[in-house]
Amino acid sequence: MDNETSGRTRLIVGGVVSLIAGLVILALSQFFLFSEYIVILKGFAAEGKNAAVIMQSYEQPIFSQILGLGELLLIVGAYGFFIKRKWAWILAITGSTIAVIEN
Repeated sequence: MDNETSGRTRLIVGGVVSLIAGLVILALSQFFLFSEYIVILKGFAAEGKNAAVIMQSYEQPIFSQILGLGELLLIVGAYGFFIKRKWAWILAITGSTIAVIEN
């Protein structure tokens, strides 16, 4: 296996891994946002903790948007891998870091 074939293989594997990671994080984050977010708010409201309800109602969507940025970077990084751009590595690593920190 020469260097050109090895480099092409790394780009394809990097693209597939980034694409799968971005789509999995997208699906899971949306599932948990819509399934647990409402339950948490109802629980705080039932206990009479209105300050917590207000805080969660602003905090959770912001974190979800930041996580969405990480997902977007991963998917764009996958596109960069497929068209053989050097910036793909930076986007994939940045998107992965944002996703890990936000979760």
